[in-house]
Amino acid sequence: MTVYPECALESIDLRDCAVIGFEVPDAELKYLIGKNVPWINFCIHPLRFLDDLYFDVASSFFFNMEGMAASPGLIEVCVNRFKKYKGIRNGALIPKTLLIAGQDSVDRSVYFDGKFCQIDDYLPELDLLVGDFDRVLYKPHPAHRSQRVAELLGSRYGAIECAELNIYDLLANQEVDAVCAISSSVLAEAPFFGVKSIFLDSRARRYGPPIDYKALLDNFDFWQKGFLNRVGVNGVLNISRGIPSNYLRKIFWSWGFITDEGRLESRILQLESRMTSLEVQTKEQVQRAAAEVGMGAHEQPGEGDGALAAKYERLAEQSASQIQILEQRAAQAEARAKEVEQRLTHAHGQVLELLQRTERAETECAHEKHQSAMAQTKLERAEADLGSVCRELHDVHETNHRHWQLAEARGHALQAVHLSLSWKLTAPFRFVGGLLVHPGPTLRNTANYWIRSAIQVGQKPLSYLMAFVLRRPKLSGHINQWLLRYYPHLYQQLLDVAHRNGVVGSTMSSPMYMPSQAGIRAAPKSSRLNPRALQIYTDLQTAFERNQRID
Repeated sequence: MTVYPECALESIDLRDCAVIGFEVPDAELKYLIGKNVPWINFCIHPLRFLDDLYFDVASSFFFNMEGMAASPGLIEVCVNRFKKYKGIRNGALIPKTLLIAGQDSVDRSVYFDGKFCQIDDYLPELDLLVGDFDRVLYKPHPAHRSQRVAELLGSRYGAIECAELNIYDLLANQEVDAVCAISSSVLAEAPFFGVKSIFLDSRARRYGPPIDYKALLDNFDFWQKGFLNRVGVNGVLNISRGIPSNYLRKIFWSWGFITDEGRLESRILQLESRMTSLEVQTKEQVQRAAAEVGMGAHEQPGEGDGALAAKYERLAEQSASQIQILEQRAAQAEARAKEVEQRLTHAHGQVLELLQRTERAETECAHEKHQSAMAQTKLERAEADLGSVCRELHDVHETNHRHWQLAEARGHALQAVHLSLSWKLTAPFRFVGGLLVHPGPTLRNTANYWIRSAIQVGQKPLSYLMAFVLRRPKLSGHINQWLLRYYPHLYQQLLDVAHRNGVVGSTMSSPMYMPSQAGIRAAPKSSRLNPRALQIYTDLQTAFERNQRID
């Protein structure tokens, strides 16, 4: 029986169930796989600078999610949005820089070997890495800054802490050349800004493509055919129409970066809070001034009316002056708020323009995907046809191979018959019978046999004779034409003898003919032409030389 340690699902009856989870631990996923329970596991994708947060989706079934993933064009648009407002550094002025990114001390992505690991657990890896860089920066996690780690990196590597800087500012303006961390999501984002990512722990999780949750919700095939395994059903889902824009980022606000719109809203809230505080301070100062005036009247009842009036007048002037200062500050704050509101409106217009451009890009991408799907369908059909043709060709090859084996076996059998004693003893009877039935062919075949045998036996003398003929081009030309016209097979046998005995080289096509300089310059290789082709070639060459002489 399989044991699943620390699995909370063991106490639940999962028969006839399907599980949808968010950041489900590996132990539970292994349990679901062992129980053959269909499941989907959602995680927030580490690419947080897109138009909204996206999901990393894992499932117990295979499904092609390319059509729901953020397109490369959308990612590039979002990256360029940052680079547009950031200055590009001068490489000759800024040294080669490594950024060490800190992480939350209780982040489960840094839980290895039974403990939550910290940067100082990877000092040997950092020692080797830092040597390749001229400058080291340290960016602690916004939710967890360790003074001990900051001091350690500062003393050991001279690391400069940059806690107040936005990580995307560092990536967009090319302040760093590489970023390293245990398993930070910044490692997944940095390559899109042209910054190298280095994992300090090779066991850190790697993520798939960012999946658009709206497209995922509307994908009928994913839920019905993939998740619930209901083959043969069709339908349409329009769930995403009721979801506000940027919804996932607003729900998981701590997972993403602070947008320009968010910064402006935060600034407006700060200004409103400050104005309220100023109003409260003004009221308190007026109340204190009135109390002091009343107290002065109570403590000095004997003063004259003129002195008391002068004192009241001075206090009133001081209060008026303070109120005027506060009113000026409030007016300045209101002017700043209006300026911020205008900037917010401008930023909102830019966001709308960016969204429109993104929608156009997505429409074009959808069209390209449709064209790609059609091309893929045609390719699959072609591959299926090719597979059918390959199978037919394989069958033909197998049939040819069987026929060749059969012919080879019959050839060996025939050769064995020809070499047998009985075949040799009956040769005279066959010869006589051939003369009686087919006298002409029988005599011709017999003469050819003895000629071939004589050529094989007398190769040396024959080679001397061919060398003698080759030194006389005219004679060799006539002999060559005569042999090719009437006895092409004999010509080929003589050519083989000339090659074997070195009378001519392997590139010479004829042992008995040397082409003239005015004719064709080079004869084709004998291995490429059969005797009939050589005969045709010789006739063409002769006709060409005749035309040359006429000209």
